[in-house]
Amino acid sequence: MEVIVLPWYAELLKEIRLGNVKKVAFFDNDDVMEDRKEFQPVEGPCLVIFHDDRVAHSYVPRYDFRIPYAMETHGVEADRIAAPITQDMIQPVKPAGAFTRNVLNVVPFLALGLAYAATQYAAQLKGDREDRQRIKDADIRKEKELKAQREADDRALEARKLASMGYGVEEIIEELMRINLTGWSREYVEKLVAEESARRDAAAGRTEHIYNTNEAAQREALKQGKAEGEEMNEMEAAQDFGRLRTVKVQQAVAKEEEEEMRVRMRQAQRKMKGVKLQYTDADRVTFDDVAGVPGAKVELMEVVDFFLKPQKFRRSGAKIPRGVLLCGPPGTGKTLLARAVAGEAGVAFLSLNASEFVEMFVGVGASRVRDLFAQARSLAPAIIFVDEIDAVGRIRGGAQGNDERDQTLNQLLSEMDGFSNTAQVIVMAASNRKDVLDPALIRPGRFDRIIHVGAPDFEGRIEVLKVHLGKRLSNGERRQYDLSEEEFHDLSFQFQRFSGAMLANLVNTAVIMAGQDGRTVIRYHDLTRALEEERLGPRRQPYSGERQKRLAVQEAATALVCTLMPAIEPVSMVTIVPREKYPLGQTVLKVNEQRERTHMFSRRYLEEQLMTVLAGRAGEEIIYGGDEVSTINQRRLVMARRIVSKLVVSGAMTDIAEVGPRTISAPVRQGSRGLKQIIMNRMSYDTLHAVDVEMDRLLNDTYADVKAMLERNMEAYNALIASLTTGDDQTLSGEQVREIVEQHGCKEDLDRRTLERAAFL
Repeated sequence: MEVIVLPWYAELLKEIRLGNVKKVAFFDNDDVMEDRKEFQPVEGPCLVIFHDDRVAHSYVPRYDFRIPYAMETHGVEADRIAAPITQDMIQPVKPAGAFTRNVLNVVPFLALGLAYAATQYAAQLKGDREDRQRIKDADIRKEKELKAQREADDRALEARKLASMGYGVEEIIEELMRINLTGWSREYVEKLVAEESARRDAAAGRTEHIYNTNEAAQREALKQGKAEGEEMNEMEAAQDFGRLRTVKVQQAVAKEEEEEMRVRMRQAQRKMKGVKLQYTDADRVTFDDVAGVPGAKVELMEVVDFFLKPQKFRRSGAKIPRGVLLCGPPGTGKTLLARAVAGEAGVAFLSLNASEFVEMFVGVGASRVRDLFAQARSLAPAIIFVDEIDAVGRIRGGAQGNDERDQTLNQLLSEMDGFSNTAQVIVMAASNRKDVLDPALIRPGRFDRIIHVGAPDFEGRIEVLKVHLGKRLSNGERRQYDLSEEEFHDLSFQFQRFSGAMLANLVNTAVIMAGQDGRTVIRYHDLTRALEEERLGPRRQPYSGERQKRLAVQEAATALVCTLMPAIEPVSMVTIVPREKYPLGQTVLKVNEQRERTHMFSRRYLEEQLMTVLAGRAGEEIIYGGDEVSTINQRRLVMARRIVSKLVVSGAMTDIAEVGPRTISAPVRQGSRGLKQIIMNRMSYDTLHAVDVEMDRLLNDTYADVKAMLERNMEAYNALIASLTTGDDQTLSGEQVREIVEQHGCKEDLDRRTLERAAFL
């Protein structure tokens, strides 16, 4: 007989529940059980007898009822045997010795060391060692180049600074040697001294020429200034006139000192990680590169004047704005506008994302804000641009304790308050969520100007298209396109509600399609194909057989009703080709931009829109019968319910007396943007019942009307279905749909459409 050990209580309970135990015999200890002869609980040391004649000894703790319950439910017998209890019976298995434990502890480390050695050996055999050495050499070479660039920048900056102070060649060489700046040549120093001397002579000569040749203009300026009531003496007026006439001289000097600005910007770039600096010609953007937002450009031109003509504002006592906030939907060109301001003004541009301030450790973001503003003051005049400022500028108080974001915002607020009127540092920021910004951030004195940058309008979209289509390529040439003004106007009409970024992506898609055809010139067809890809998505495997015809039945009915309805927008395209965004086909209408922007829908428009939504279900019932309608129109039926609800519940566009000129629901904001219509509690049951009956009536009557219209135009309906199913592309343009309807449609419906559309327009 085999004797085993079950030293733990959990193992005994597991064996009982698995049905392996036949009997459990508990040892009867007279010393322990002397006072409990009548009731002896199931506890203490025991022998466990299995069904396969194995025997084990174990121990049941006191006051535990799981063992008796498990024995009872699994048919395990209980017995008692008279035997003395020894320590060996209840002693668990002895643990391993000290030597065994040490070996077991060392074995994992030995295995890890062997694995590491094998990995290193395999890496050397496979050539990773050479790759790492190559990367290491590249890093060393890059570090040497950066070091040489830093030395060259320091040398050029110091030498130009000394030359501008009037130092001679020998003095500059002596000073460079004293501060251990090497790598210069005597010819380079002589060139700097000559350039600086010529610049001073040119500026002095230009200013003297202006004063000598414009005395009459100066007197006229004095008279005009006195007429306007300005308290300015003759010398101040002459000096101001001279400043205005020497702007070109100052801009020419700025071009000569552009290299110095680049050196300073590169030095600042090495100090600030995660900050983008605009200091090269390739980075520079002007207002010529921005299109579609004329209002924002006009407002930002004043910011440019703050940098170019600060005396004009200081003379009147005006303060330069501390900050400019650009608000608007994504992709409208807020970042591009900020870069254009810096490019037009010729100042340093420091750009970063607000999320780069936020760190896990409290105080890191505030330290970065201090460093950023310190560098901006050293590079003044400068523009600090913070993109997506809502990441750090949200309303404070949401977190408990010492929040890092709140500390960063507090530091940003204090830094913006610390600007002086002569600092010439302006903070520009961009955000899509002005509503979540902290009130202290957008109050006057912080962000003084809030400029809305919206999507481009009709003319703006044409300008944006021309900018991107004529973009300069890497080889210096401009991209070629072959489009007439009429085609530009038609494209702008089709690209309604598109932002600048969406138009840029659309042009890029058109360029790719032209390249696939082996052409470098972009045409009208490329842009329309790109628009189709943007609206519907890439093509998928087309359907065939009965599924293809069912899609054609649905879309043909929708296109037919849309064409016959005078208030509905014209059909742009009908397709039954599965697309990524619309796998069941789609009827595309030309968008009415003004209606979509204002969200003003007339009762006539909503009623006709309800007919177009129900047309697919009605056509399916006509072709296949009531018993064969499918769930393909489920999404459109939900849309029909929403339209009826807008007519009766939220729009009060019904004739029943229970509603009248009042809304049954009230708009309630859901989240930060959406609105949800909620039925008010004070409405009586009779009113709600009347509203429900009216909604059902509208749905049923409209469905009957659209079904009757399709039956009257069955010839045109069948022609559209045949054109969609038998066509090579399984797609019809808006012109093709209108030609089929006018050729095969019911004359009564066509005449009514022509008459009502003329009155509607």
